[in-house]
Amino acid sequence: MGNKEGFAKNYGYFKINNKEITVQILFGPSLRRLFNFCDCKFTLRTICIIFIECLKRLKELHNSGILHIDINMQNLSWGKFISGKLIEKETIYLIDFGACSKYIYPIYDKNGNINNIIWYKTYPKEKINSIDGTLAYLDRSILEGYRPSRKTDLISLLYLIIEMFKGELPW
Repeated sequence: MGNKEGFAKNYGYFKINNKEITVQILFGPSLRRLFNFCDCKFTLRTICIIFIECLKRLKELHNSGILHIDINMQNLSWGKFISGKLIEKETIYLIDFGACSKYIYPIYDKNGNINNIIWYKTYPKEKINSIDGTLAYLDRSILEGYRPSRKTDLISLLYLIIEMFKGELPW
């Protein structure tokens, strides 16, 4: 995803003392930090920019067969720094892919040849054993123990927008 707008480009990956380190560009402040700085009030224009940018990011991510699962203000960054200056001020970056998962799996030809994928299929709605993501932003179906879907990310985004309008989530 590093070549797509709004996603981090990785410049290197290291493993030191059982810690995984990824080198990326320095991002601007998180939406949570900006929201708190603005006394938990964004203008309608700002909320619309955030919503449109987030929809673009989710579309790219979902088109790649990946779910984010942890959409919240802490995992969205506004702009990036280059040479100490904040640039791309109206670009929202989707970060922290620690809870991501695939929502599609390949269907191979009759012989099971892994080089010949004929179709992709989404995982069925089924119960799972683990819950990932920030509880305040999770879809009800996740809380009931079902597998995440694209709907999960969109509902989390909707909750995020509600929080921006109201100043806090009602729960």
